[in-house]
Amino acid sequence: MDVVVGIVKSSLGFIFMERHDGTPTFPSGKVEKGETLEDALIREIKEETDVTATITKKLGTKAGEGITLHFFACSTPEVEKINLNEPENFTSIKWASAEEIIHITNGRMSHFVKKHILEQ
Repeated sequence: MDVVVGIVKSSLGFIFMERHDGTPTFPSGKVEKGETLEDALIREIKEETDVTATITKKLGTKAGEGITLHFFACSTPEVEKINLNEPENFTSIKWASAEEIIHITNGRMSHFVKKHILEQ
């Protein structure tokens, strides 16, 4: 199964969410049949946050048992309001700084994602 993950950045920071089990995450979701990775990511970001993002580059891929995660850097114009459109899946959503994300995750994330966040 392919899953896309968007590291969405604006001048306000990165879109960062928390699942009900306390897991911090970026906007993400499964690729539906007939979708490209890029189309799936744009759809997932819009569904979860109401933000229209632009993909700037692919950061990397991480494969596990039955799942392949595809990470993309994304940008969005100045957007102050992000909406938590899936309260059944997430408890919170916010703009977060690189330092805050590293602190919340204890730095536990793919090396290419961490590198990208710290370079911004």
